[in-house]
This record gives sequence, C-alpha cells and structure tokens, in this order.
Amino acid sequence: MHRGTWFRMQDCTAKLVVAKGGRQGCKFGCVMFNMCYAMALKSIAKLVSEQGLDLKLRYSAGMFQAMDAEPKQIARILEATFVDDEALVLVCKPQALHAKLSSLMSIVRKTFTTFGMLVNWKPGKTEYMVTWRGPGANKEQERVPHVMNGNGILLRDKRRRCKHKTAVVADTVMLRVDQYKHLGSIISADRKLTAESKHREQAANTAYVSIQSKLLGSRWLCTEKKKMLVQSLVVSRLCLNVHTWPEFAGKPRRRLNAMYMKCWRRIVGDPQYRRTKYSDLQVRTLLQVVSIDCLIRQRRLLYFARVARAGIEPLIALLQQRAKDGSRLPWVALLIDDLQILKAFHTKLLDELPCPQHDTNAWWEMAKNYPREWKCLVRKYKTYEDDRVSSFAKRKWREGARDDNQMHEEMVCPECDQAFLDNWRLQSHRWKKHGVKSELRKYIGDHSDCPVCGVDFITRPRLIRHLSETRLRSKKRAKTCRDEFLNSHPLPIDQAVYDQLERRDADVLKKARAAGHGFEIATIRAKKAKSCVASVAT
Repeated sequence: MHRGTWFRMQDCTAKLVVAKGGRQGCKFGCVMFNMCYAMALKSIAKLVSEQGLDLKLRYSAGMFQAMDAEPKQIARILEATFVDDEALVLVCKPQALHAKLSSLMSIVRKTFTTFGMLVNWKPGKTEYMVTWRGPGANKEQERVPHVMNGNGILLRDKRRRCKHKTAVVADTVMLRVDQYKHLGSIISADRKLTAESKHREQAANTAYVSIQSKLLGSRWLCTEKKKMLVQSLVVSRLCLNVHTWPEFAGKPRRRLNAMYMKCWRRIVGDPQYRRTKYSDLQVRTLLQVVSIDCLIRQRRLLYFARVARAGIEPLIALLQQRAKDGSRLPWVALLIDDLQILKAFHTKLLDELPCPQHDTNAWWEMAKNYPREWKCLVRKYKTYEDDRVSSFAKRKWREGARDDNQMHEEMVCPECDQAFLDNWRLQSHRWKKHGVKSELRKYIGDHSDCPVCGVDFITRPRLIRHLSETRLRSKKRAKTCRDEFLNSHPLPIDQAVYDQLERRDADVLKKARAAGHGFEIATIRAKKAKSCVASVAT
C-alpha cells in the first residue's frame, strides 16, 4: 500500500523508503487491522454457532427488564472484544467442559492462523478461568484432571501440581488461573471483589503519593485547584468501572472509602492517624464533596443512560435475566434502588414517573430520549452522608461531637484572631508570623535522647520534632512520648542556655533551607541508647 513512499527524520538528508507494512502512526493501519480482525471474529462466531458452543438468551427488545410478556428475540453471547483483547464465554455442564473448551480453542487458533494472525499463548496473555456453580460443583471440580489435551493445546491447571509425570504432549500450553486482568480490571473466578478493590486502591495511592506533600499540602495552592487534582488524578483511578460492580458494600467499599477520605483529609489538614477533630461527614461538608456512595450512584445512573442509548442486544439480554425465584440480577437491583433514591430527591420534577420497582420502561425511555436532561438530573443529586455510618462517626456520636462553631473557636490565633482548620496550621502560623514557638523547647536542654522511650535522635531539633508528634506509634503504650513527658512536669532550662541553643538551631535551619530543605536532614539514623531506661518520673 505504501510502496514507493519515503520520509525523513528531522534534518537528516537520507531518505527512509518503506519496503513493507505501514508508516509509524498511520491512521489507515487501524482501519486495516479492524477489517481483518472483524473478518476473523465473524468466522469464529459462525463456526462456534454451528457447533452449538455459544450462549443463547431470550429477551424483549426495547425493554431494560423482562416483563410479564414472553420474550420473543434471542441474543447470542460469545465474546467481548476491545481492539486486540478478546474474552470468550463458554457455558456448559461439567461433564462437557473438556470437549467444548478444546473445540473452542481449536476454532480460535485455526481461524486466526488462516487470517495470518498469531495468538500469544504466554502466561498472563492467554489463559482460561472456570467458575463453578450449582449443587455438586465442588465434587465436579475435583474430577477435572490436572492436564487436558485439547486438539494440540495443553490445558493445565496452574493452581495444582501433578503428582505423577504426564505423557501428554502439545505444541501450545494454556494455563488455568483464578484471576485474570482484562482492560485494567481484575476478574476473579470466585466472583469476589477483593482483588479488584485492592488493585483500585493501589492505583489511586500511587497517584496520591506523588502529589500529597508538594501540591495537596501546599499553602500557595487554593482548595479548588487541589480538589480538581484529586478528582482527575486519584478519584479517576480509584473509581474506575466501580459502577459496574454487582455490590458496593463490605471490605471493598471500606477500602475504597478509606482512600477516598484520605485525599480530602489531606487537603483539610486533619489526617486519620492523628487525633481527628472532624468526622468524615464534616470533612466532606467543609469541602462540599459528595460521599463515595453518592459518587458511585451518580456513575451508575449515567451508565444506565449509556446502555439505553447504545442498545447493545447481548448486554440488554444479560440484564433482563432473572433467577429461578424471580429475583433480578444484583446490579439491576442496585440500579432500581438508585432510581428510587433519585425520584425521592427530585420529588417535584419526577413525580409523574411511575415507581421504578414496578415499571422501569418509563425511566428507560427518559434516559434514552433525553440524555442532557437526564445528565442534569443526576449531576444535581448530591449528598454528603454515607449510606452506611462508619464506626468513627458512631464513636463521635456516642462521645458527643462538638459543633462546628466550637471547633473554629479553638483554632483562632490569639494574636491576630485569624481562624485555622487545625492546631498544626495554627502553631505554624504563630511561629512564622508572631515568633511564638512550642513550649516544649523550654524544657529540652543540650541533649538528643528522649527521656521517655530512650531513643537517641542525634540532634536537638530532631528530638523536639519527636516530642511534638501527637501520633501514637507504639502499640504497647497507650500514650505518646509527648503526653508522658508533659505529665512528668519537667523543669525549664536556664534562659541563657535556651537562647544559645535557639541561635544554634536557627543557624542549622538556615543552612538546611539554603540547601532546599524545610528542616535539617538526618545523616545518622536514630538509635536506642544502651544506658538509658525508658521511664518518666511522675
């Protein structure tokens, strides 16, 4: 196609002539790949349908849920493809698993070979996963052999080891796994969301660590900019495809909510590991940020409108299926609850629509025919409260949480009457603007070992930072070194010695700031003093 074409690189005089293939970044390459790949997929679908390996579901066209009327149309479900990533679905009885899986893989390999394509059979690229369900599933699972030969493809269980050597020989090996990562999401054979929630948390935490101190903790960046950074960099990774989960409760929800609130607490300056002054609800109200339950509900409702407009028959057929007892799918049940909550929130606007529990057709048509109005309704739905009250909020309620006015009164600077969100910001302001330093400095002389835990911190400023910390790090003691040191009623040092030590520490801090640091950088690791006993006189 590009025979006879040439191009140059920057100022190079030599010409690069295309011998075969396409140019780098050529847009026509995507069109050619889609054409060839589509022909291969159609050929696979035809062969699979002829052998009866595809899943057939009955559904009613134009309706989101199966109603009393008998479904008349049939949807064939075989695969889900995105570019060159393909996931094949096979539903069968345990006795026919070996034969049907071997036939399916044989069709895939022969078809792609015919069209000049090669399948990457390496571990992590092409694998198969089996989900067992129904009575007697565990017994049938044990009967499946460790190694199966499927028309030249060796199907081996990665989880179990063979006690005896096998004589099965094949040119291709495909492993059976319990988890598979497809398009950035982890799918588990046990249908649990533990691995996926951990993956979402790690991806969000990776983005959070890079901006937590320099951007989210910066006093030069306004709060709105910080919120935009968190939404675009952290929340986008944390809540990726979470609206498609069949449930949002238990440990997966708590794990995502902890990461979600970690970002907002960093902006407010009230981290969870400290003695928090604000509950999660107060932090979200202060920043005007919705709860994670409200965020997932908004995304689920918007996804409902996308499904209605797209009209993908296999997906609609799946969502219309019901159990033997007549119950809906878990995701559909969540969606109906969301529609009821949306109707209760917009009582006047959605008063004419029927109850979603009894009739979903009107909601389906509204989301399909009025996308802008539907999006506006969903965006206006906001709530700062969680669907499930956390244990921290319950403890605060039992102890009698103080109101916001009392909190703000305690965080007012006595010199200039300026209000602050927490004590740390207040003390930093008093030191920089008014020269008021911590009272602990008057009780620490020219030494570097902690009188409570007996650790030698090498320098006096490092010891002061240690005694100023309010975070409880020790699991054995119920108090911090700061509390035990102040409760021991220490005697202040001499004023002349105090002034001399402060001048020396100021010079050290000045050199550290000249080097680009906010405090003195430790060069020697703190160590436990051998002759020191960790005790405080009371």
